[in-house]
Amino acid sequence: MMKLCVLMTAYNEERYIASAIDSLLDHPLPCDVIMVIVNDGSTDGTVKIIEGLAEKHRNIRLINTINQGVAKARNLLLQSIPDDCDLVTFLDADDAFAKGHLMRETARMIDDPSLDLTYGQICLVDTVELDLAAAARQDSTIMRGIHFSTGIFRKSLLQKVGFFDELYEQAEDTDYLLRLFETGPNMYHNDEIGVYYRQHAGNMTNDLSVQRRNFMRAMLGHAKRLKADPNLTPLDGKFKVTNLSTELGAQRR
Repeated sequence: MMKLCVLMTAYNEERYIASAIDSLLDHPLPCDVIMVIVNDGSTDGTVKIIEGLAEKHRNIRLINTINQGVAKARNLLLQSIPDDCDLVTFLDADDAFAKGHLMRETARMIDDPSLDLTYGQICLVDTVELDLAAAARQDSTIMRGIHFSTGIFRKSLLQKVGFFDELYEQAEDTDYLLRLFETGPNMYHNDEIGVYYRQHAGNMTNDLSVQRRNFMRAMLGHAKRLKADPNLTPLDGKFKVTNLSTELGAQRR
């Protein structure tokens, strides 16, 4: 049976991480699933919560490291994908998968072996409530942004792209996804919400000067690569990137 690997980094997310993990565990899937979590040196109760859930759910694996930054943590995750996993997705520790997203999109990937990835919408929710789906019905913004958790990826595609650039303070995921899209993957865009993105005071991207600097660096790198190699694929207009640095940002902790 095909297997999905869900990758998560966590740093001081005791308030939200159980809700995030539950959004995966609460839903049946048409394939086996494993979640790999890198705890990047948390100093709060994050580890205790993960360990408690791992005792109940044997498909959760925890890797503890000293704090070394999100890009290095993500690279450790990529190196930790089990050999028998065919599909990969990501989830931030303070977000949540939309109900039905993983069931629908993993089934799509299983049914169509030619697909390299499927990619959905993101729902931005301004709340500290744990039930993001309920909060989204009251006040939210839906967009097709550059965000890992809306995608289901073939492991072979990620191996083709390589690793995250560890020089990024933020936007390492924007840079990575731009490099991924440049390869011209066979990609299915769906119009369903894939993930609820929680906007709150603890977001790393609230440091707008750092956020914008790294985001623009990622976009400039994309433009330079396209100019240097006409065989690369540009963004096709399906992504709302013009105001992404202020609406969404590139990544968070």
